[in-house]
Amino acid sequence: MRIWLTLLVAGVVATAALRPSPALAGAPRCSESALVASLVGAGVGTGHAHAHVYLRNAGSRPCTLEGYLGFRLETAQRRVQPSRVVRGSTYFERDAGPREIVLDRGARAVADLAWTEIAGPDEPHSGACEPPSAWLEVMPPGARTHLLVPFRATVCDRGRLDTTALSKAPTR
Repeated sequence: MRIWLTLLVAGVVATAALRPSPALAGAPRCSESALVASLVGAGVGTGHAHAHVYLRNAGSRPCTLEGYLGFRLETAQRRVQPSRVVRGSTYFERDAGPREIVLDRGARAVADLAWTEIAGPDEPHSGACEPPSAWLEVMPPGARTHLLVPFRATVCDRGRLDTTALSKAPTR
């Protein structure tokens, strides 16, 4: 009886070990239709501002993301503004580099997005350096379309947006 129970437990453990986790099974890339974007203002400091950009998996199964988000600024009339994305560390956060993230249903990934409120050398130094933005286009890695979030800010230095790679967001 004891040998049979040991073999049964060993068989259950071996079967569980053969069943791959979603990450090992090659969960598919998160499609834009399964993602919901949100922007949470994080703060300002010496002429710089930043926010955390979250992507939540609203799909029915786990999916993966890896890399950097793309961004474009838009006016209130939905016209694209000059936007230049710089990947790496921001004024506020260190970039850990791209890593594959498996997002379970409802889980979130986050990236830091930073910009300057100080006019660049070829921008007006009195008044607004650039027209204010009202919307932010968020392009997930590998996406062909964008998600849209409200973004009320003036981004100087010709629309320069610094961003870190996506990382897994802490659960709330």
